[in-house]
Amino acid sequence: MRNLKKYHFTLGLIIFSLVFILGFHYKNSKDSEITGMQVGVVVSDLEKSLDFYTNVIGMTQVSTYHGSAEVITEAGLTNGKAVDIINLKLNDEPGAPEYKITKIQDVKSKPLSNSFQPGFRYISIFVKDLDPYLKRIKERNIKLLSKTNPLTAPEGYKVIVLQDPDGALLELISF
Repeated sequence: MRNLKKYHFTLGLIIFSLVFILGFHYKNSKDSEITGMQVGVVVSDLEKSLDFYTNVIGMTQVSTYHGSAEVITEAGLTNGKAVDIINLKLNDEPGAPEYKITKIQDVKSKPLSNSFQPGFRYISIFVKDLDPYLKRIKERNIKLLSKTNPLTAPEGYKVIVLQDPDGALLELISF
């Protein structure tokens, strides 16, 4: 009986060690070299979009950047146009996702349609409670696209859908 206990202990120790080593290896593999992500959206009016994303959505401005036409063209982002970028953070947590609103010099934009065509169409933002958002949206007379607000999905989460000033879709989801 004593040998059986030693065997189980040794087997458990080996399994624990393997799990630890494999977990450490995975953590340090190329698959986990991504350290963060920013998503950028081109806007027609930087101030109007900044107001929307900070005062309605609740993001925080963390930095600004002006890229000259030469630098931005060299980077391959535009063809001879300067850009102004405002970096916004979803929350104050370290490594929180950032959302960049970008205005390209002398570029006029057309409002986005609500149809799903290939390419970036919407973002989903997860929040604790939809009530503060619904209040700010109502105060600003922003149209919600859902027929029921909030809509309760069959899985139990609640969602509202709206558009930013240029027509990009935002889905706010609360679990």
